Amino acid sequence: MKATEYIPREHFDLWYELFKQSKGRFLCKPFQGKDDVLVGYAFDDIDSCNKLNSDYRRLTTPIIETKRGWWKRIKALGV
Repeated sequence: MKATEYIPREHFDLWYELFKQSKGRFLCKPFQGKDDVLVGYAFDDIDSCNKLNSDYRRLTTPIIETKRGWWKRIKALGV
């Protein structure tokens, strides 16, 4: 499986560490642009590629905190 992606420059080191652990190979040298890095890579099996993508998304997705409304708080207390 072959793929080409733009990785944000601030996340490239994280992506590269995950890529080294996933046993993929580069098709060309990563090209650094102004804000992102263009990478072309390949995997022998699709499971390794899926694991790389899911781990990368899991680590770079921002956490959004939500607050409970007053009705949900009362309901959680069991009143």
